Amino acid sequence: MHLPARSKGKIAREILIKWLSNEGIQLEREKGTNENLLINNRRYAVKYSSLWTNGIYQFQQIRAGGPSFVICFGISPFEVHCWVMPKEVAIENGSVQHKGSEYWLKVDLKKDESWIREYGGSISRALQVIKSI
Repeated sequence: MHLPARSKGKIAREILIKWLSNEGIQLEREKGTNENLLINNRRYAVKYSSLWTNGIYQFQQIRAGGPSFVICFGISPFEVHCWVMPKEVAIENGSVQHKGSEYWLKVDLKKDESWIREYGGSISRALQVIKSI
């Protein structure tokens, strides 16, 4: 079944919210947007990607303005990955998408990208990162 990208993102956010709630994380959706969450009075943008055929996650539309943190939630056929990082880190390691106001963050699971390790990978590690912020 093929779904529009926006529908896939909405489903992924619901999965993420259920998982965090089940882990005891108190959160709420930011008023005025379905894409941002408030966790411990900090704003998080939620970005979703399925695993692309070339073996990468591509988290899109990371905006220069807005929340201070980004949750990158990736779903592949056999695993779930999650990284939680300051937005500046995502922008530094991303590429410009639209004339400098939006960025893409590519995560290649086949490469040893040491910069991203401290921000998660597994969902249990991402949960530790959220709790430490």
